[in-house]
Amino acid sequence: MGPFVHRYRAWITGALVAAALAGYVFWPHPTGRVVLGLALALLLALALVEFPAAGAPADAPPPEPAAPPT
Repeated sequence: MGPFVHRYRAWITGALVAAALAGYVFWPHPTGRVVLGLALALLLALALVEFPAAGAPADAPPPEPAAPPT
């Protein structure tokens, strides 16, 4: 999952921001609590995307198998 998230991190980030923005725009009467809740939810979602993406670069070669003992 890490390489996939790393490869498409920009698209995933854009989709999350668009979803938060749509939630704000389509909320009937957004209050300060709604805005704060949407912002915190967006930050949490971005953090959850960043963890798998940081551990696996997309262009890294796979690890080589260990040499058999001699």
